[in-house]
Parts: sequence; structure tokens; C-alpha cells
Amino acid sequence: MQFTANGGFVRRWGARGTTNGLFSGLVGVAVDAAGSVYVTDEGNHRVQKFTASGTYVSQFGNVAGSGLLGSPSSIAVNGSGNVFVTDAENERIMKYTSNGVFITGFGSRGLGDGQFRDANGVCVYASGNVYVADSGNNRIEKFTNAGGFLGAWGTGGTGPGQFQGIGGLSADSRDNVYAVDSGNNRVQVFTSTGAFLTQWGSVGSGNGEFRGPTGADLDGAGNIYVIDGANQRVEKFGWLPTPVRTSTWGRVKRLFR
Repeated sequence: MQFTANGGFVRRWGARGTTNGLFSGLVGVAVDAAGSVYVTDEGNHRVQKFTASGTYVSQFGNVAGSGLLGSPSSIAVNGSGNVFVTDAENERIMKYTSNGVFITGFGSRGLGDGQFRDANGVCVYASGNVYVADSGNNRIEKFTNAGGFLGAWGTGGTGPGQFQGIGGLSADSRDNVYAVDSGNNRVQVFTSTGAFLTQWGSVGSGNGEFRGPTGADLDGAGNIYVIDGANQRVEKFGWLPTPVRTSTWGRVKRLFR
């Protein structure tokens, strides 16, 4: 579904199925600079590309020899139009051109540097670096645009810089990382090197509270949209310079992961 910045319904497209424009487990959504919309179709093991108005364009990730995907989840697009997808079954990140041509993949299952246990989110900075939510290891890993490992931060727990399952990542123009800490019902913010900046949220159904948040994204004005999973809504926050809730709408199960 597509909404205005204030939650006004614009349009929707798609239904359950396996053919072009249909989905079996819609999990992640990303939009490039030209307005094209990329959707991870988890059950069909593919990414589908649409125009901003929902017209089907193409698909990729489900054809042998072109970077096959297994249950793709999170998705992000960088300034050059390259598409990064979390390949959940294979615990890796796959990189494609905007037309779906496979470029490279990086990562594997494990506990070491550059490895993942439930790679549950990906975002790309203006600088080109790639950040991955390694949810099972309760950490964020940082890579170059080509997949070279640069560093990691985070452990399991409830304190600042600790996580109980990372639901998703986003980034702003200041190269800050926003991590949805699902088990702790909060959002944490870090610098690009992992220094803790701030956090907000607690368990509940009131304004600024969450129950199992599953993802977040930012718009060009710096507003922050959080998917409040169990409360089936989207909450919008402004940065003043700490997040202040500005609106809430909907009863949605999940838009991002």
C-alpha cells in the first residue's frame, strides 16, 4: 500500500499468487531515486520491480545463473541504483543492478566477522557503506559497497548498544544508523562507527510506545516511520533533535523487515 507522509491512503496493488505482480509473503520495500519500487516476494524467492504507480516492470533473483535468492527479506537501494537484498536462507547479502543483473554476494552463516545468524535488515548510506542487521548475533555489521567487512557493534542485552533481536535498519543523511530493537521495544540511533547516540520507545500501545516493532524508514525531511507490529500501526516521529511523535495511523501487520 502507498500512503502520503501523513498517512493518507494513495493506492495499493498486488494479491496472493505466483505470476507477475502477485506475491507470496511480501516482506520488504525500497524505492530508488527515480521512484521505482522494489518488493521482496519472500515465498516466491524473488524481487519484483514496479513503477511508482504500481505497474509491474520486471523481476529477478529467481532465475538460475542470475544470483538466486532463498526467502529474500530486507531490501535497500543505494545512490547508484544498485539493489541490496538479504538472502535469508543462505545468510548472505546479494547485490544487483537496478535491472536485476547480479553483481556480487557476501556473507555466510556463522558468528565471525562478515557472517550472520538471521540477517534481518540492510541499509545503505550516502557514503556507500552497507549496514546489515545480524539479528541472531544481536549486532550490526558494516561493509564496503563491494562487501568488504569494516566492523561490527552490539551484543545481547537491554542496555544502550545492546539488542534483543534487530527488526530492521535505516540511515539518514548524517550517516546515522537507526536500529529497531524489537525485543526491547525501542529504536536505537548510532553514528556510522557504532557510537550510541540516543534511543526512544518502551513496551505499550500508547503514543511513542511499541509492541514488537519490525522496521523503520526515514523520508527526505528526516521524519522517522516505525512499523509497530503487534499494535498494527505506523508511528511517525520528527527529529527535534530527539525523536518526537507527530502522528500514528493504520492497522498494519508488517511493511518492513
